[in-house]
Order: sequence, then structure tokens, then C-alpha cells
Amino acid sequence: MSRRLTIVLVGTAALVLAGPALANVHVPRGTTVNEIRVLGQDVRVDGRARGPVLIVGGNLTVGPTGQASDVTVIGGSIRTAPGGRLGGDVFQFGGEIPDLSGWRLAAAVGGAVIIRALLVWLLVAAARALAAARPLDGLSAAIASGPARALVTGALAALGGVALVALLALTVVGIPVALMLLGLLLVGVVLGLALALPALPHKTGRRTLLLWLAIPAIGDTLLALAAAVGVGGGLRALGTGRRSEARLSLPRI
Repeated sequence: MSRRLTIVLVGTAALVLAGPALANVHVPRGTTVNEIRVLGQDVRVDGRARGPVLIVGGNLTVGPTGQASDVTVIGGSIRTAPGGRLGGDVFQFGGEIPDLSGWRLAAAVGGAVIIRALLVWLLVAAARALAAARPLDGLSAAIASGPARALVTGALAALGGVALVALLALTVVGIPVALMLLGLLLVGVVLGLALALPALPHKTGRRTLLLWLAIPAIGDTLLALAAAVGVGGGLRALGTGRRSEARLSLPRI
């Protein structure tokens, strides 16, 4: 009898102790941490997290002895057990990411493809309107003066901009700045496409370009190239204009 009781107690204790381990990140009872930044994982706080606590694509669980401050959860849920405490500012955007399978997965993929195709169409339409509204001779001349340098500069600037957008989007304060930077990157894509459109046949070439851009992998590569050309050309044109103004402002001796 005592042996069976021992087995039951050990098994129960193992289940209880293994509970917190189900979370990807765990702050044990009696432990204090300053901040938590997690991407794609769940967090359980049984101790104290002074904050900020930032979770993207995961859930936060505050245990009976847990305390968390300045919490931001994006794409997840917040669960607080009786006795758990949340302090400071608490922000939650969206809910738990649904389990996509079967027809839900097919619908999600189809919706993403449709939205992407619509975005590509809008970018091409904006590029066509820009190319028809005003000549881009200055931008073309700036790129022609150093095409390799313009392409490398644009690629580095675009990659840095994407990385900065991703980092700023992790904070509530940085989201507006991230949206502005994303808008500038899209302007660079439009400029790159507007420079390429005059070199294509009037209708057939543009339809072919739109078709290639609609293909996810190939289209993403072409859009990245357009962003590099547009951003690099814009930076070189801006630098050339400033140098010209500086020369004009120099006093003549």
C-alpha cells in the first residue's frame, strides 16, 4: 500500500513540476528578471518580470505568484491566474494564431496570394502613373553616372531599412516610424519600376512584367531589385543635387 502511495505521489509531483516546463520561457517563483523579449514562444511568469515584457507570436501566462509589468503581446493571449498581477501598461494586439490546416490553410494561402497580387498591381499602376506624369531623366542620369555604386548603395539601404522596420515594429512607440520607413521603401520600389517601364514594349512587356511580379519567388526578387535601383538612384540624385547647390553657393574669387 505504501509503495503504491509513493508511486502516486511521485507521479503527481512530476506532473505538477513539469507543468511550468510546458512554456518555452519560464520565470520560476522567487526569480526576478528585468525584461523579456520573445519571438514565437510562450512565456510563463511565476516570479517577477519588471518589464518591459514583449512577446510576438506567443502567449503570456502569469502564475499565482507571478508579477509582470509593461506587457506587450502581439499575436497572442494574456492569461492571469488568481493571485497573479499585471502592472504598468498592458497592450495586446490580435489574438492567438489559429491552427491552420486543411481548407483553412488553403484559404489562408489563397488570400495571401490574392493580397500580394493586388499590392503588385497597385505598385505597377503607381509606377506607370509616375512615369507618365513626369520624366525621370535626372534619376536616370544619376544612376547612369555610377550604376554599380547606385545598385550597391540601394541594396544596402533597402536591407537596412527592412531590418530597421522589423526592429521598430517590435515596440509600440516605433510602429509609426516603421510604417513611415516602409512607405519610403515602397516609394523606392515604385521609382525602380518607373525606370524600367519605358524600356519595355507598351502593352505586351508591361503585362509580362506584371505576370512575373505576381509569381511569389521570382516577383519578390524583381521587387527587391526595383527597390535597390529606386532607393540607390534616389540617394545618388539627392547627393548630386546637394553637391550642385553647394557649388552654386560658393563665392567667386
